[in-house]
Amino acid sequence: MESYHHGDLAKALLDKAEALVEEVGLDALSIRACAKAAGVTHSAAFRHYRNKRHLLTALASRSANRMADFIGERSSQANKSSQLLEVGMAYIGFAMTNPNLFRLVFREEIIDASDQNYRAATRRLADQLGDSRMKRTVDDPLSETALLAWSAVHGMACLSIDGSLQSDVPDENKMQIFRNSLSKMQPVFAA
Repeated sequence: MESYHHGDLAKALLDKAEALVEEVGLDALSIRACAKAAGVTHSAAFRHYRNKRHLLTALASRSANRMADFIGERSSQANKSSQLLEVGMAYIGFAMTNPNLFRLVFREEIIDASDQNYRAATRRLADQLGDSRMKRTVDDPLSETALLAWSAVHGMACLSIDGSLQSDVPDENKMQIFRNSLSKMQPVFAA
């Protein structure tokens, strides 16, 4: 095995984990596989990630931050009246583009949800939901309106990436169906 000469092995392992998650899925990921992909011994990898849960928690934190960035970039130009629609479409778009990373953000049974980096990342994601009426923080209860909005977009995202919708429907057609559906819900959220 070649020796690894990189200044940030933890980041390199996380990069390999991300690639492997997209290739083989969450359940098949292992620290040993990440170490092999990075060209280091598994003992070197365990110095940075003590177990699979620790590695997945770091990846979930990174993914939540990426999702926040994705939503922020795509909804920043929206006016107040279309904020929910654009945030919702960005939320669904992230899920469709990054299905396994999206799933990981919400798989608290396989990560350490009390991890400070994860909590900070999910707070940042909640902040991106902002005025869209989907905002939720760890310390604040979810309002009925926010729960309805979040359930709608999260449900559409999951239906799309988990194959519950017709697989022969092109993604752009699904996105138009989602946009039309969210547009019809706008009056409920404006109340």
